[in-house]
Amino acid sequence: PGISAGTPLLGWSMGKSVTAIMLGRLEAMGKIAVTEQALFPAWAADERAGISLENLLQMSSGLAFSEDYVPGSDSTRMLFMSPSASAVALDSPLAHAPGTVWSYSSGTSNLLARLVYERVGASPQAQLDFITREISAPLGLEATTLEPDASGVFVGSSFIYAPARDWARFAWLLVNGGEINGQRLL
Repeated sequence: PGISAGTPLLGWSMGKSVTAIMLGRLEAMGKIAVTEQALFPAWAADERAGISLENLLQMSSGLAFSEDYVPGSDSTRMLFMSPSASAVALDSPLAHAPGTVWSYSSGTSNLLARLVYERVGASPQAQLDFITREISAPLGLEATTLEPDASGVFVGSSFIYAPARDWARFAWLLVNGGEINGQRLL
């Protein structure tokens, strides 16, 4: 009761797949490569410069980020206290060599969302234009909303709302190997 075809449903971690889709689109457009390293200026002077896009996508960055959902943890600070959801993971030190340890990390997904933001023009409007033009329009999304943090970057780990049919469109893109309506997006 109360749920219709147009009801926006919070996707929580399904947002991580939407964030990966954005990066897949950037890669298809030649704007990023999975082997790319030195992704953020804050990492240029230390061993985090060796973290690749592939490491972030596979949650094997090696960053010391805790996914525990208890008061004061990295995850709760990221989602509910920090004006930048990606800042907590961005500031995390390296705990393991990149690519050696898998660790589920919403912080990593928010780093990926920040990377999209920076690569498409580093403004909320440029980010929205990219999503609309390169993802929403080709997929025929009807009512998907990506919620930004206070810094203007989409919270790619968690805060994406979409009706069930839009979530199905994202899934259909992935089931079809990155192609939709005869157009290769990823």
